[in-house]
Amino acid sequence: SPVFAHVADSIEGLETIRSFQMEKEFCARLTKYQNENTQASFLVRAANRWIGLYLDLLCACLVTMVAIGSYLLSQDPALTGMLLSFAIGIIGQTQYGVLKATEVECLMTSVERVITYTRLPSEPGYERQVQPREDWPDRGELRLQDVSLAYYEGGSCALEEVNVRIQAKGKVGIVGRTGAGKSSLVAALFRMPEPKGEVIIDGIDLGMINIQAARRAMSVITQDPVVFAGSLRKNLDPVNAFNDQELWTALRNVQLAGCVSCLPGKLDYRLGEGGAGLSMGEKQLLCLARALLQKCKVLILDEATANVDYRTDRLVQQVIRDRFSDCTVLTIAHRINTIMDYASVVVMEHGHVVDNGAPEVLAGKDGVFSCLVKASQGITSS
Repeated sequence: SPVFAHVADSIEGLETIRSFQMEKEFCARLTKYQNENTQASFLVRAANRWIGLYLDLLCACLVTMVAIGSYLLSQDPALTGMLLSFAIGIIGQTQYGVLKATEVECLMTSVERVITYTRLPSEPGYERQVQPREDWPDRGELRLQDVSLAYYEGGSCALEEVNVRIQAKGKVGIVGRTGAGKSSLVAALFRMPEPKGEVIIDGIDLGMINIQAARRAMSVITQDPVVFAGSLRKNLDPVNAFNDQELWTALRNVQLAGCVSCLPGKLDYRLGEGGAGLSMGEKQLLCLARALLQKCKVLILDEATANVDYRTDRLVQQVIRDRFSDCTVLTIAHRINTIMDYASVVVMEHGHVVDNGAPEVLAGKDGVFSCLVKASQGITSS
């Protein structure tokens, strides 16, 4: 229902609505949806009343016909009374049956939607049964060959013939202006949607193996950390594959053990929806601990520190340098200074790789990266 959806959206974004003083607009929108809902409800009730009256008239005609017929064809009062009794009883049953049939027809709309969802085609790749070897990936070498990506068939390409090679254990920053295709590059790695070209990790083309196996080869930490409602233990280890000692070791490695040990219940402390109970920085560190437990050889940071303070940003970067030294790390950088000590930087513009090399070299050239560095320095100094 648009009314319920609007109310839920308004409650979720209440702070933003008040910050931008949009209360009147949202109230007007709610009034519009409520009026439309009232109109539909009134029409349903009016239709039910009309059906009831129409059925009553039909049943009254039936009773009249039965009474006249029984009088003309039979002189037995008992038979006439029995026929009239049955005919009158049909009135209530007929009206009840028709109204319930109409109600079922309305409710079947939800069932039809569910059935429609069950018939949607699954993602390409689930039908592939090819599984990589158990120790794959063991190095983390990543190669993209002529990778193009469009989010829907016939749409414009968010990526066009991207060619990038990243050495094993390399630390690479991905930079570019808004809309350059940085996040689309991450979507191509996880095959959301299926890209054209080849994405190869340690010699295996991800497009040739089962999609779940391909995604398990990488860990991603996004700008909005994914934390579920439930215990800390379940967020760290959803499939119960690790013991408490391993969980605490991972928390210590990301400098989160002290915070968790002060919580009531510690590992069994229950988080609210979206990780309510932890700060943004703590949620990012929790995701890093989860990535450590997965022992993936490829870690992707999609502007992971864009919404945290400078201290937490430095802490996250330090954890990555210390604990993910054996992993290939791809960082979509919001703060340019966080990737200045990386081995390489990939510069993107309009879905293309326009430059690639060491950050100190690219910063000295006249190009997109030098403009981004100057803009970042201007923001920092101001």
